[in-house]
Amino acid sequence: SCAGCKPGAGRGGAPWARPYTQRWEAVFRRERRPVSLDRIFRGGETAQPCQARGKRCGFLPAILNTQRSFLMKNYRTKKLALAGVLCAVAVVGSMFITFPVLGSKCSPTQHMVNVLCAVLLGPGYGAGAAFAASLLRNLLGVGSIVAFPGSMCGALLCGLIYQKTRNIPATLTGETAGTGFLGGLAAYPLALAFLDPAVIPAAFYGYVVPFLISTVAGSLLAGALVFALRKSGTLKNMQAALEH
Repeated sequence: SCAGCKPGAGRGGAPWARPYTQRWEAVFRRERRPVSLDRIFRGGETAQPCQARGKRCGFLPAILNTQRSFLMKNYRTKKLALAGVLCAVAVVGSMFITFPVLGSKCSPTQHMVNVLCAVLLGPGYGAGAAFAASLLRNLLGVGSIVAFPGSMCGALLCGLIYQKTRNIPATLTGETAGTGFLGGLAAYPLALAFLDPAVIPAAFYGYVVPFLISTVAGSLLAGALVFALRKSGTLKNMQAALEH
């Protein structure tokens, strides 16, 4: 209550009753209109009566902080939900579209999901979804340990590139380079530590070529899908829905 923010002398009466007298006088005189959330958050009347009279009141800042916190939670919830859906697509796709190469199980669907995460969610969510998908693939027996660098490097790099450039061809190139070269090189130490030596390539760059084949196929699928969504206007609507 604004009258209770800074007690002062009332109009007569006992000293202990002055704050309450002042409070009820403010109500009966209707010195201010009721607070409207529409006026606050739609950019209309944002003046706070307590501050206008030189008084301090924590009610309106508390409302603003609550609304801001709710919007942030809603924003994160939508992104987490979409990341979970895309992670499920990557796991299910790896059950049907995969080919073994040197102890690894390459899945083009994972790289398609990496590009979609980069365009819709960003690098952090993309790398997280890639990690979750690789973990589930290993637990279900449809992936290997090298799936972690093979998916996460490409997801992170193409997400960063799209975040900086908003260019789809550059994003597809980032996915190809991140998975094929960075992921292929990072997979070799993991293969030495966890895979059967009989299936490990002799050269440290042995995973680069198979990873490139897998990521090029997945990037082409993602590129065709993203360009189709952008041409129809659906991509812009999806991005706007995730941002608000």
